[in-house]
Amino acid sequence: MTILMSFAVATSAFADNKAILNNEAKYKADVELIKSKITSVQEDTIVYDSIMNSRINQIQAYEQMCNNSSGQLMAANVIDPKLSCRASLLGGAGVAQLAGWKHTGNLLTHSLQNNPSTITANVGNALSTDVQNSKEMKNIINSFKKKLTSSISYYSENGSVSLTNDKDLYLALNKVSYLIAAEKVGSTWTIYTWVNDTYNFEYWNFSSAHSDFVTIVNNYAAFCQATGAVVPYSINIYFQDTK
Repeated sequence: MTILMSFAVATSAFADNKAILNNEAKYKADVELIKSKITSVQEDTIVYDSIMNSRINQIQAYEQMCNNSSGQLMAANVIDPKLSCRASLLGGAGVAQLAGWKHTGNLLTHSLQNNPSTITANVGNALSTDVQNSKEMKNIINSFKKKLTSSISYYSENGSVSLTNDKDLYLALNKVSYLIAAEKVGSTWTIYTWVNDTYNFEYWNFSSAHSDFVTIVNNYAAFCQATGAVVPYSINIYFQDTK
């Protein structure tokens, strides 16, 4: 490497470090934002652990709704697409559970109601742990850690990623957004991550990006969403790490 090239690299590194220092107020605000969300989880959201407790009640309520309307529908020789979609997707959610895709079944089930609440998976929750341990998030966090230098006390980044390596997360979440923020206390960095997603279905064209079977299932769910059987809702996932 020539002296000129060495100077250019050093200048670039200095500029990057200066930019980080200038943005520390923003990074600190990101840290405080995620910390406040983690501590207030119980106040305004339904925690992910409670979904399965409500699953039986939801299915029972759905069955009652079907019983109340089935006579009228049969008399009129009408098939209600919303009821049909919910019936088939509830069955699909059960199959997903039996296949070991617990998050796929849980999150799909939660969407099959008229006003699904925001779902939050807090630090240490099963969904939170699985997302944190996914290949994609591990790569992102490891890359993030390399930017935590001794000259700063706060740092944050945001972006999006598709969780494709784990089949359950692929079917349950797929593409998610994230905000990662870290603060240094003494010599230890604490890293806070907030993963956010809107649970919904969008029509996919057939391509090599997804198998034909997954595309067909996704597009059927997108059709069901159009009937009102699937109702989109927000998902917030939090986890922590250290360096």
